[in-house]
Formats: sequence, C-alpha cells, structure tokens
Amino acid sequence: MTDHTHSFSAMPVWRPMAGRAALALAALIFATAVMATGLHLGEGGGAEPALYALAFGFFFGIPALLCAQQSVFAPGQTRACLFAGRVLGVAWLASMAWLVGLYL
Repeated sequence: MTDHTHSFSAMPVWRPMAGRAALALAALIFATAVMATGLHLGEGGGAEPALYALAFGFFFGIPALLCAQQSVFAPGQTRACLFAGRVLGVAWLASMAWLVGLYL
C-alpha cells in the first residue's frame, strides 16, 4: 500500500477558487460603481468610456458572475462564500430597484 497525501475527488481543485474569484470580481465591480456615483462626473470630462464600461459591468457582469458562482462553481465552496454571493445579489437587486425608482 502506498501513502497518498492528496485526495481523490471528482471535483476539480480550481472550481472553488474560480467561484471565490467570481465573487470577488463582482464585489469589486459593485464597490467601484457605488464609489463612482459619489464623484458626480459631468459630461465632457473624458470619463465617459470608463463610466460606460463600468455601467456595462454593473448591469451585465455582476449577474453573470454571481450566476456562475452560485451554480457552476458552487461545489466545493463554503456556505459562507455562497451566502456572500446571495447577499451581493440582493444588494444588486436593491440597487436596480433604487435606480428604477430614481428615474421614474
């Protein structure tokens, strides 16, 4: 018999790391968008492409990253990491409701 120090599991080792990375990237986009709202950037300042990219990441990137984190990368993640993804998803939904209410 041999003494193996690694475990034989069907789950790839990179999957939990990718889930945590997706959660961290979604949180970074969310925090950057929240901080950018406080800057009150006007038109013509040259920041429009960056703001458009940030808006695209906020509206489409966060849901895609959280969807992947909660489904594809979910096996092997801790319950705290999955719960943090759900909390960030609820915060994203609340901010979307706030934006809709702001512009109606």
